[in-house]
Amino acid sequence: MPLSSWNRVSWVLCWLLATVATASPASRSDTRTIEGVVVASTGPVANLEVRATHEDQSRTARTDARGHFVFRGLASKWWTLTASRGEDVAERSVAVVTEDERDVVVELGPPRVLKGLVRGADGAPLAGVQVKAGVYGVNAFGDTHEARTGADGRFELPMTGFSPVAVALEAPAHLPWRSVHEPASGVLEVTLRRSESLRGAIVDSEGRPVPRVGVHLKRYGQPGYPMSCVGAPAMSTRTDDRGRFAVTDLEPGRYTFLLDVREHHPLSGEVVVPGEEVRWVLPAGVDVTVRITAPKEAAVKHEFVRLAGPVDQPGVRPYGRKLRPAEQASVTFTNVVAGRYTLTLERLGDEEELYLKQRIDVGGQSATLDINPPRPFSLEGSLSDARGRPLRGHVLVDQASPDDKNLWPFWLSRQVPPGKFTLPHLPAGTLRIRASSKGYEDQTRSIELPLQAPLRFTLKRAPKVPEATSKARAMKTRLLTGKVETPDGRGLSGAELLCRETGDHSYNGERLCVGWVLPDGSIYLRTAPAEAFDLEVEHPDWPNTRRHVPKGATSVRIQVTPGLTLRGTVKDTRGRNLEAGQVHVEMNGAWHVGPIHPDGTYVLQVPPGQGTIKLFNTRSEAQPFSGTGGQSVQQDLVALELY
Repeated sequence: MPLSSWNRVSWVLCWLLATVATASPASRSDTRTIEGVVVASTGPVANLEVRATHEDQSRTARTDARGHFVFRGLASKWWTLTASRGEDVAERSVAVVTEDERDVVVELGPPRVLKGLVRGADGAPLAGVQVKAGVYGVNAFGDTHEARTGADGRFELPMTGFSPVAVALEAPAHLPWRSVHEPASGVLEVTLRRSESLRGAIVDSEGRPVPRVGVHLKRYGQPGYPMSCVGAPAMSTRTDDRGRFAVTDLEPGRYTFLLDVREHHPLSGEVVVPGEEVRWVLPAGVDVTVRITAPKEAAVKHEFVRLAGPVDQPGVRPYGRKLRPAEQASVTFTNVVAGRYTLTLERLGDEEELYLKQRIDVGGQSATLDINPPRPFSLEGSLSDARGRPLRGHVLVDQASPDDKNLWPFWLSRQVPPGKFTLPHLPAGTLRIRASSKGYEDQTRSIELPLQAPLRFTLKRAPKVPEATSKARAMKTRLLTGKVETPDGRGLSGAELLCRETGDHSYNGERLCVGWVLPDGSIYLRTAPAEAFDLEVEHPDWPNTRRHVPKGATSVRIQVTPGLTLRGTVKDTRGRNLEAGQVHVEMNGAWHVGPIHPDGTYVLQVPPGQGTIKLFNTRSEAQPFSGTGGQSVQQDLVALELY
């Protein structure tokens, strides 16, 4: 059984690390709360004593009729929650170091042992493998049991709970392995695959090693390169003093690479792993020196010059380099390859932001140029309300290029004092000006300079908007219980619950509340909106299901239905499989997104009906489809452009 919910929680890790890294020392006062539900395979467990312990401290609480318990006034520490009923036991570790935990799920079940045997790529038992296991759910690896395999490759981990167990294995020179296993089904036997590496050297056009080059890889078809909030991103490294590099722990397959170094134009391409050592040559180019002679209109805190391109080569993504001017108000970009570029001057201050852009052509010779486009005009203006009272506000001035729809040569954002204002150094041509002030409706004008009289903006009061509906609802909540079932009546675990505005089917619509189905399929939402709303059930193996929850309802029962299965292959224009990325389905304004597998295939469950499917964040043509519940539809896709 694949660990299909793994990506659902990965985004939380960066936030957790940042929180721990920046948290202030824990308060000595006992102010934390742990709140949750005890659940068995038959449902929530009522009237059960739950004990919370930390070192020599101990507290007890008792579950109510819905299995709910709460501990208040706890120290900001790690606490272990335990409970027992006959032969069934429960144990869960919970941290309340930086904030309360109010949606803790404690599973009660018979003691069990996760047993496994791990072999290496050569088939022999593998010793020293790190094993992590946790009860499968939204926080499977937030409360883990850990072990290492012995000399015979075997391990045993005592576990509590009744849900399947999420298991993660890691060993040097092998690829990580993650999946979900039911301990009662027997010994978990796994053969790890050997990891591959990419090694090589990077030199300049004259064959000299280039140190400190950033080497970045991504699977072929993935829209963006991996990122990291702590340390180096995955599949990334830098060359050493000899220009050599090694990227390890790779899966076999096709990759896109990017070489990023400040003194050279970035280089990108494709590489297949495993393979021979590579020798990549950074392209030769010329020096482009930019002198900044444009006058400054306001105090500037930060000033940069950005060079992005080439912009005229189909299939080649423009890459940008940004430099801060030296004291002599100039910058020099080295090794700029031939092509057309966008040159941008960025000036940022407390009251003003200015961007001046122009296209430049770079040939085979070094060049020196100035950033000082003609800006011969000034504009006098004023900002007031309908009664003539001066307003403090903000003006935004921009100008589109008549010859290049993708270029905005001039963009200025400035805060203006109450009443009159002056904007010096404006360009000739058509300008668009938008004036705004808090509590008033924006007003936009198009003008041609010079003007014969000051430009007066008279703003209308914006209609008073009542407090946001979602905010008001969040303050008035109710407890909602119930059940989510499969068509044969079994409880469906591992599903996410989203409370949405009635009729809002947009992908990025506001979530009024978020929760998870309990392991037995039960619903326990503490903060469901008091007003009517739509409850959406999202599960990786079933199509999204919605039910309307009227005002006053305290329970809801939802049965997911068989969906329409979309499947197909995804290739590039040369007929090669994409090995990563996502497909994007739109049906009646609702979005559904699914992964592309390393073999170039995808499988996605959607509700019955009709819609379109295309690649997510990758240029492709949207393909129409339609089908009924239980039907399978084949729809192949082609990526028209990959970077």
